[in-house]
Amino acid sequence: MGCTSKFGGFLNGNKYNWIVFGQDNTEKNNEKEIIRIVKYDKQFNKLASVSLNGKQTYTTIPFDAGTLRMAESPTELAIASSRERYDGHQSNLSIILDIETMKIKNSIGSFPANHVSHSFNQFVKYNNKDYEYSWHSDWVFLEHGDAYPRGIALNKQVKRTETGKDMYGNKKEVLLQDYREQNIFPVTGGLGVNTTGINIGGFEVTNTGYLTAINSVNMSDVEEFTTYSIKFKTAKTQERDIILIYVDENGTIKQNKITNYFGKGTTVSIPKLLKINNNKYMVLWQEIRQNSSSLKYTFVNEKGDLIDKIYDKPNLRMSSTEPIILNNYVVLPTASASENKVTLYRIPLK
Repeated sequence: MGCTSKFGGFLNGNKYNWIVFGQDNTEKNNEKEIIRIVKYDKQFNKLASVSLNGKQTYTTIPFDAGTLRMAESPTELAIASSRERYDGHQSNLSIILDIETMKIKNSIGSFPANHVSHSFNQFVKYNNKDYEYSWHSDWVFLEHGDAYPRGIALNKQVKRTETGKDMYGNKKEVLLQDYREQNIFPVTGGLGVNTTGINIGGFEVTNTGYLTAINSVNMSDVEEFTTYSIKFKTAKTQERDIILIYVDENGTIKQNKITNYFGKGTTVSIPKLLKINNNKYMVLWQEIRQNSSSLKYTFVNEKGDLIDKIYDKPNLRMSSTEPIILNNYVVLPTASASENKVTLYRIPLK
């Protein structure tokens, strides 16, 4: 099957559809095709593709222990994913592609400019705000790390050019894409210890900053993080709450905890964050009790402040699939492997 043996991800873009494929390279073959990015029209007729080999990506297992998400700007496609490297270590994999020429615009290699390791969950968004600063940030990456850094890494692109060579060896004005990294939710524990007590569910660029939805254990009750578990001082189970993290353009961080499940024998799923408009965002999660569960949702503003009550839908279920807005409804696709079917739930928008 070649480089289509692994599915990486899909994006329904503005003008094109995109699919990323991959294949493993455990033999560390520099010439082997590892990642293929394919551009289709809206009827899924193939228009073009570009491939990356082992040497360019320093990769043995693409998409390893992570996700793959994509985003578009008017001229570029950005891909945020993960990989196992030639040295056996797991880290992030970030690709920026010119949409029309299908040329890769960033250097990947062993340590990208926005390096995070280990990197378990990757998000990327296009930042189209005008800046008064001397630098400009088109792309913003958000990742869940357990060592470098240990917490949630927000990487904002810093763009500048100088004379040099691109990755194809051609002399030209090269776009240098450095990043300003900020750990917006530091987690204690040893470097590289896989458990962190948090999960990222959603990330959005707002008019004034950046909004992230996570679940988290009670960090003040953590006695020790181990490779596979968390030892608590008092809690008997991993009770988690929903927390929204807002970061403004100056890097000021604000946390809003919108649930209070600690000590109640209740926990939550990984939340979802859905943009309704520039001033309104929907947060959804599954409340999980000992013998039952129900879907909860509420609405917040661009800074993560509650602007509505928390709604309860006991007959609805949420899955890992992203919700969408369709005909003034929020649609939740939920797949059931045991029943071999997909159920669509609808929540009317007010």
